[in-house]
Amino acid sequence: MGSLISDILSYLWQVVLTTVTQVFILLGPLLLLAYIMHLVAKKNEKLSYRVMGRKLYLYGFAWLGTSIHELGHAFFAKIFRHKITDMALFTPNSEDGNLGHVNHSFNPMSTYQRIGNFFIGIGPILFGVILLYFMSWLLFGFGFSKMAVYEIQADSFFSFSNFTGLFANTWDNIVIYLSLAFGPSSSFLKVLLLIYFLYAIGSSITLSPSDIKGSQGGFIYFVLALFIFNLFSSWIGDFMLWLLLDSFMLFFSFYFLMILSIIINLTFVGILSIFAKVLNK
Repeated sequence: MGSLISDILSYLWQVVLTTVTQVFILLGPLLLLAYIMHLVAKKNEKLSYRVMGRKLYLYGFAWLGTSIHELGHAFFAKIFRHKITDMALFTPNSEDGNLGHVNHSFNPMSTYQRIGNFFIGIGPILFGVILLYFMSWLLFGFGFSKMAVYEIQADSFFSFSNFTGLFANTWDNIVIYLSLAFGPSSSFLKVLLLIYFLYAIGSSITLSPSDIKGSQGGFIYFVLALFIFNLFSSWIGDFMLWLLLDSFMLFFSFYFLMILSIIINLTFVGILSIFAKVLNK
């Protein structure tokens, strides 16, 4: 009897470790980068108001960023089968001070729709990065096929050499991206469009308190669903973990675009900070 209990506890512990590892691979870098993007965008937005004034910033740039922000919520609401009850992409003169909103409802008995709250909450960041990818592809032909690829060693995923390799690979891809964007085959109009879209989108990908609160419940359901899946499948073998490790570079390609967006928007923050000091604002 004691041996059976020990085996059960050992199995449950293995399921917990597997679930934690899977969550880290799937969402760890995503959540960290999303949080950094949120902080940079908040600073970017604050400085933009100070330097440009409300009207110039709102009608010159924020109209696009806000619209994409709300479309990010709506996009993932549709994917997770939520019902959109009301949506306004850009309402700068609303009584509550919000620039836009997406109201949605869901079936609380549906685990899939509950999990969707997580992705709907962080939707503006995910959707903004997706648009960054398509914009880069349309303007400069930059896509996954152009990226320098680093081969992850699945059996030593958490090794120091893998992380240093990923860091070097990220730098290589930044160089490739910048050489395409500012190289001889580019044009002034394309560069101008790139800067405009990156600034307009990058300064509006902040998450409101309601966005964060809504995503927290969905995150918990996502982790619970993954735990239950592992509970009934881990005895077969940790095939899910190996599948995630083998496809990690697909996730990394997405993370690279988030890192690139952070770097570019930090540049905007630096420029706006200089203008704010010069103008004493």
